Amino acid sequence: MFRRDYDTCDRYDLKITNDTWRVIYAFHGDDPKPSPSANSIVYHGKPNRGVKSVLLTKHVLKPEALPNIQKSTSFEEDEDAILFWDLRSSKMTLPEDDDTLYWCKLFKLPANIKSKHHIIGHDPIIQEGNDGYMHHVLVYECQNLGEDEEFERLIETEGHLCYEPTIPLALKSCDKLIAAWAIGSKGLFMPDGVGYPLDPLSGSMYFMMEIHYDNPYLQDDVQDSSGLRLYYTRNLRKVEAGVLSVGIDPNWKHLIPPKQTATISYGHCTDKCTQKFFPEDGINVFAAILHSHLIGRKIQLRHIRGETELPPIAIDNNYDFEYQEYRVIEIPVNVLPGDHLIAECTYNSRARDRMTQGGFTTREEMCLVFIYYYPQVDMSMCHSIPTLATVHASVGVTEVWTGRIPAVIKSPANYANRSLAEHFAKYDWSRNIKLYQDVTRTGSFDVFCGKHGQPSIPEDEFGRFPVITSKYEEPKGCIWGRHGATSLPNAEEMKKPELQNKERKERKKHQRKKERNMTNTPSSVSSLLSSSSSPEQRFEFHSSTRRTTEGQQDAPSFTASRMGELPTSFLEIGRAHV
Repeated sequence: MFRRDYDTCDRYDLKITNDTWRVIYAFHGDDPKPSPSANSIVYHGKPNRGVKSVLLTKHVLKPEALPNIQKSTSFEEDEDAILFWDLRSSKMTLPEDDDTLYWCKLFKLPANIKSKHHIIGHDPIIQEGNDGYMHHVLVYECQNLGEDEEFERLIETEGHLCYEPTIPLALKSCDKLIAAWAIGSKGLFMPDGVGYPLDPLSGSMYFMMEIHYDNPYLQDDVQDSSGLRLYYTRNLRKVEAGVLSVGIDPNWKHLIPPKQTATISYGHCTDKCTQKFFPEDGINVFAAILHSHLIGRKIQLRHIRGETELPPIAIDNNYDFEYQEYRVIEIPVNVLPGDHLIAECTYNSRARDRMTQGGFTTREEMCLVFIYYYPQVDMSMCHSIPTLATVHASVGVTEVWTGRIPAVIKSPANYANRSLAEHFAKYDWSRNIKLYQDVTRTGSFDVFCGKHGQPSIPEDEFGRFPVITSKYEEPKGCIWGRHGATSLPNAEEMKKPELQNKERKERKKHQRKKERNMTNTPSSVSSLLSSSSSPEQRFEFHSSTRRTTEGQQDAPSFTASRMGELPTSFLEIGRAHV
């Protein structure tokens, strides 16, 4: 067995965090024979190797087994039964001439739900062989009470294009987000005591599923019946959950310059929005999905209270577009009315020659964080988008001609009579990137919070970046000792001779332990384990069977957890060689 601390206090070691990690793995079908010769370990072969993105520290909350599962056709389910409801496309054919498709399909609440039930989790249903075409799935509750002839008619159709003028008016009322899934994720179950309401008596009877299909190589004859499986029960939970989208509203005014290694964009959920919609005790965030597209490299959800920045609610410094797993927050984060949230996305556009704009296609970009929280509030989105004034100023434009479509620059003189599109292409980004970043950070933005399509709060006032006098900084130094520490010594304390001696001793201790571990590491590996919630935090390769750990927290608490899915060679093959 090989093991190491999350933080070894060795400047040559990487600290293991909750960022996305790329694990390189290789294995052979046979154990090496005991021999002092180096030839006892043979080449693993090309098929037995690979790279996979994983979370090493915190994993998706999900029971190992769901007891007494029934399909949603039983009218006499047990009180504690867990039922499931499958929302799936109906053999949807992907277009051959477009790499992006947003498809919306309407569903009606299962007939067996005659009283209030709670959704407690969801899994993706991906048709075999179609993994590469599924980008994300969103499920919305429609704002319609009772049965409706137009909704009943739409249920019988295969679906409709989501963001087109031809979308039926009834589907525009489906604006309350209840579930979100993105590529690479395995699903999510809520903490004990938390559920999302399904109530035919006081809630909606109709729900809409949106699927974003991605077909970059324009493959023909691709049919799909994928979707989402919702798990629910009539054993009601104590509190009701909601899902909130925070970030930049997908729009062309979200600009990312070309040929840049690190461009930062900001999406705001302002203090006025949280003040209006959040209860006095606030909301408690227990999970999040961080979402951007192909050039996203880092995403975090920043949390501002007054003029003080608190630790980020969720963060990934190694974002992987193809691995957008839920970030489970073991101790839910309390967000109070008046708090300001910022979805901050960092992009690497070095390989692109032209401006990237925000939008819905995969080649365009997004900056969104979907948070799962309780108690539920009447808000499903909290977005911002730069104003036109900010967009113009960020690229050095001081005035445009009024009444011209497309917009044409009036001043300054050296840019006059260019269209904005032409200006974006000719602009000297290498000399003006600092101006762009300063303006997009400090400039005004429009605010949208509530349901989709609702106006800013208030309508006649723009948002501004909050004043932060105390910015959050990650603790510097290392975790002292094998069992960690609750605080780190400050710079003055570190000058004390006894602490300098302690540091030297700790480093020698860790170095000796690391050398022993490397010497005693067996060649057979069958599982990659996460740490427990105990203070002794470790990352392990272990030759025994897979283990999971239960974490005990204040109610609602997490009582079931399991490893994130890892390469089969790590988890289930009894004879594997690194």
